[in-house]
Amino acid sequence: AADPAAAHFQQASDQLAAQIAPGTSPILGHFANIMVSALKTMSVAYQTRDTDNGDDYNVYHSTDQTLSAMCH
Repeated sequence: AADPAAAHFQQASDQLAAQIAPGTSPILGHFANIMVSALKTMSVAYQTRDTDNGDDYNVYHSTDQTLSAMCH
């Protein structure tokens, strides 16, 4: 179960990174890059089964909520 989850987190990270448009406002770009990093970290944590990954999910979730609020 960990390997498919790791692959999904990596895929989500890659897709989000590819969709950050040139000229994106600095604040939106910063939050998007945080989400990309959080997804990559979750991928590595699942892949290596590393339980010492800090609050990465919380970082991702909070950033997702912030971006959603900023874009609506």
